[in-house]
Amino acid sequence: MRFLKFLAGLGMALVLVACGGGGGSAGTSLTGATTAITPGTTTTPVVVTPAIPTATLFIHNSLGEKVYNVTAGEVFTARVTLLDALGQVVPNRLVTFSTGSDNLTLSPDTKATDAITGIAETTVAPSSTSTGGGVTLTATATIDGTVTTGQVDFNVAANSSSTTVLAVSDFVLLLSKNAMNNSGADSAQLTVVSVDANRNVVPGASVVVTSDQNTVFTPSGTSVTDAFGKYVGTLTIGSDQSDRDVTLSVAINGITKRTKVRVTGSRLSVQASPSAPTPNQSVTVTATLTDSAGNPISGADVTLDGTVPGLQALKLVTDLLGKISQTLLAPSASGVYAISASGSGVNSGDYALNVFSSAVPVATIPVGATPSLSASPNVLPVNSAGTSTNQSTLRFLFLDGTNSPVKNVRVRFDDVTTGLALVGASISSGTTTLYTDDSGVVSVQYVAGQNSSPTNGVTVRACYSANDFASAIDCPAVVNVNLTTVGQALAVSIGDDNLLTVGTGGTYIKKFVVTVADSAGRAVVNAPVAISVDLTHYGKGASSSSYLDSLSFAVNALTVVPLSLTAAYPADNTINPATAPVQRIWCPNEDINRNGNVDGLENTNGSVDSNAQPTLDPRKADLIVSYDDPAVTATNASGVLVIKVEYSQRFGTWLAYRVIATTNVSGSQGMAERLFVTDFLEKDKLTGSFLTPPYGVGSCVSPN
Repeated sequence: MRFLKFLAGLGMALVLVACGGGGGSAGTSLTGATTAITPGTTTTPVVVTPAIPTATLFIHNSLGEKVYNVTAGEVFTARVTLLDALGQVVPNRLVTFSTGSDNLTLSPDTKATDAITGIAETTVAPSSTSTGGGVTLTATATIDGTVTTGQVDFNVAANSSSTTVLAVSDFVLLLSKNAMNNSGADSAQLTVVSVDANRNVVPGASVVVTSDQNTVFTPSGTSVTDAFGKYVGTLTIGSDQSDRDVTLSVAINGITKRTKVRVTGSRLSVQASPSAPTPNQSVTVTATLTDSAGNPISGADVTLDGTVPGLQALKLVTDLLGKISQTLLAPSASGVYAISASGSGVNSGDYALNVFSSAVPVATIPVGATPSLSASPNVLPVNSAGTSTNQSTLRFLFLDGTNSPVKNVRVRFDDVTTGLALVGASISSGTTTLYTDDSGVVSVQYVAGQNSSPTNGVTVRACYSANDFASAIDCPAVVNVNLTTVGQALAVSIGDDNLLTVGTGGTYIKKFVVTVADSAGRAVVNAPVAISVDLTHYGKGASSSSYLDSLSFAVNALTVVPLSLTAAYPADNTINPATAPVQRIWCPNEDINRNGNVDGLENTNGSVDSNAQPTLDPRKADLIVSYDDPAVTATNASGVLVIKVEYSQRFGTWLAYRVIATTNVSGSQGMAERLFVTDFLEKDKLTGSFLTPPYGVGSCVSPN
């Protein structure tokens, strides 16, 4: 506006000069000198060019010197500085670098300006197919709504691929790690640095990388080395989770080098039930295959072998639990038989199956020796009715003081969980008595039920004895382990960062973080979150005054939140802020049933619109809630979703609102709600539109 007034004043001055008006002599110049004006001549008008944003672009070498020739083998940088119309640097603004020539490569082609200097830089180099010649580089950014560009012209040297490749006499292979775990989330980065005979880096060299063993190699950029002679890519294990050695082959200019990465993490265990059968008794042999994270590996070939008749080279495929099972008859002759399993690049080692023709010998338990009982995993999801997919391995281990195994110990597992009954939970061995094997181990499966538990709310005990149990309830010694069975989305929380930002068109935006966790406190991924907001109260009175609480005591307008989660917060309708300007009051939302329509007993303040129709205070549109990213309405990998509320500046401090977040996953529902009061930015304290009460200054039953 000041600029327009300046132009208007300047235009008036020019008119006065040309016409001799304004009390001065005809033909008097702006400097006061008198100039004769010949009739019929034309006076040249004064043109005022407004200031505009600028983008200053140039190329410099590694010493910071401006250059106009870009050659291979040296690092060159394009630098652009953004200034607004007032000559101030423009921070954090995205700049796009572009050229219409195939002779030049840019890395990267987009870059944000520095937060302090307003500078953005990119590396430039001749392309691998550069034929040489002049190039125009352009940097483009939008500043205050104006598309601003900077350009620089320079020469690029020829850099044919044949010349570059022949220059490479050696290269270096660098791996970020020599081993990757097989959980599927791990990766290894390969960096290749090409050099010439003088050990100087060679940019633009063509690189060919191959990997074997069902792995996947992904280049980070193009298939040639960058301006620093580097080529980078990432190796992942693919869908094959087996332990194996992976070979990476790299070829440049006819030179081939190889390096290896080891994939590890597979674990294979064997268990027989019963572990001490009698001759010709039915025995179930189970092998379990897991990855480095303890997750089952399904669809993998596992081969059972050993000295048990009928168990040689038996190949089976693991199920969704990473298990294979085979039922057979124990050998007819007593003795110790070996069972082993192999698959996924690992072996289980020999499992000793003890076949007794008579009673199992009494175990020898050293004085003071105690066993251990573990559960893996100790947190597992619930099962739906009729399924047993989610299981935990219960492992009883008995070692003496010298870490030697104690065999033939009698073990019986019981679920002794108290409190909420776990529907459908079971232990694979039931009430059967088991015996520790030559490794001092007994393992069974705990099958999760259909409902969740508190954290560590499931208790399983292992009763043990050196001799046979006297009865099904005999438990002379015991060791316990705790587990947690989890449902979905049992806990929802709403948090905020205590920040307020400016939106478009004079609005304020406040963001909230919704977190969703299961009963074990673990993040629930991809949980759909429904959001809503309820305007519980609106304020009336003088903007400079404090609110009154339900007992008519003054409270801070920026910290008070109505006590009730409903619209029942007490409102003293006898208080009239208009006659007592030191007061501010909260009034309950007039829309009692929140249907958006004026129903009976609503419109308590008697307000009407321009057509004399009754209205409701506050209006639903006075504050809105939405997802921070409209395309993202579910939690991320961390169980987090960002939402926001937005309201006009005029409603700052005048609305109390409740944010509600609800999620429902697999039949489990969680909900959270929090109360807030609209705020304002400190910079608007003296001039903000909220200084004018949007709902009036009268009592809750007054329209004013």
